[in-house]
Amino acid sequence: MQKAVTPKKASLGLPLTLAAVGTVAGLFLGKRWHVACGIALAGLSVWHGWQHRQKMARDAKNLLGENRTWKNIHRRP
Repeated sequence: MQKAVTPKKASLGLPLTLAAVGTVAGLFLGKRWHVACGIALAGLSVWHGWQHRQKMARDAKNLLGENRTWKNIHRRP
């Protein structure tokens, strides 16, 4: 029996690729197709980013240094 795929672990490589190709193809197929694929691409991109949010936060912290936080990055002196 296979394990169920949860949204957190779902592979988005193929859907992201198809949405990107559809968006480019939509330039030639019509505005509605282009908009629909663009919306799908944006939604899938947000979902993919959400899946990797902890790693991106760690990478940002390593890039900015241990003492930097999002609160004091935007604070003006």
